[in-house]
Amino acid sequence: MTFSRRVPGNSPRSSAKPQGKEKPAAARSGTGFSNQKANMWAVGSVRPALLMMSDLQPLLLAAALIVLVLLLIVLVVLRTLLALLALLAALLLLLAGLLAGLLLILLAGFLLALIAILIVVHGTSFRGGDDTTPARRHRSAFLTELAEKTWCDKVLFAKAA
Repeated sequence: MTFSRRVPGNSPRSSAKPQGKEKPAAARSGTGFSNQKANMWAVGSVRPALLMMSDLQPLLLAAALIVLVLLLIVLVVLRTLLALLALLAALLLLLAGLLAGLLLILLAGFLLALIAILIVVHGTSFRGGDDTTPARRHRSAFLTELAEKTWCDKVLFAKAA
């Protein structure tokens, strides 16, 4: 005859009827390793890396603000393709702000995105959109002259044919 030791909770009927509140695994094992620590490390192993990165946050913040100011200056001067690049940079800043949890980088990226969108959509600068710069006058005159020449050429070729 074989004798087996009866362990509470092992019988088929014990699963149907709750026997009372069970102790947590840490209390049963006696190792002193709490469930809270186990849950903390099981949920995300990224936490220690973020703690080490906190030493670099002021440096990253300063670098991001310098880049932001430079992009803003470039956006005011050259406003077409670089505005789209600034929009991409703004989205990257927003992502970095979300990942690092820095509200200032997040707000800076949002502000840069708004400025880039305004520049792309309206095509005006912060000076009021005047066309008094020599380069803009030259470009405007060149395009007008080119349009007149092509219109004249179309009329002349149409009459010759």
